[in-house]
Amino acid sequence: MITRKERQAAKAVNFGLVFGMGASGLKAYARDTYGVEMSLDEAEVFKKRFFIAFRGVEAWHKEIQKLKPVSSRTLAGRKHTCAMDSGMSGRYNTPIQDSAADILKNALGMLYVALQKTNTFIVAVIHDEIVLECDETNAKETAVLLRSTMEQAGSRYMKDVPVVAEFSIADSWAEK
Repeated sequence: MITRKERQAAKAVNFGLVFGMGASGLKAYARDTYGVEMSLDEAEVFKKRFFIAFRGVEAWHKEIQKLKPVSSRTLAGRKHTCAMDSGMSGRYNTPIQDSAADILKNALGMLYVALQKTNTFIVAVIHDEIVLECDETNAKETAVLLRSTMEQAGSRYMKDVPVVAEFSIADSWAEK
């Protein structure tokens, strides 16, 4: 079991370093985006350990730095052309974020079909979250459907990585 603070720190480290931040950028990003305080030394240790654990990310970064591609493709094959002034973080970010968008759109299409004969509605999409509204008696069943649909959509593109979606049941999105 991990605490919410540990989860927030892990998100800051994973997203920050995948998208090319240095230690000082990671420190600021963790604080400003996730409310996690870390020293510059801690950020350096996280960065070092991250790239030891995920050598493929480091190799991918080096390839992007060397080639400076003018376009990339999502896992679904959709092409994105980089802006002329696109920096390295944009070149790291785009294939990841655009692939996540493809997965989310796929999940939404599948959900739309699955919910047709129900009294459940898609009411919001916020980044990588889908908010559904349903009768309280169907909440658990609807949440399980949402989770399995999102995992199925992700698994369609990410065949070698476990895709795990989480859900929460609440009276409002703010209570999640």
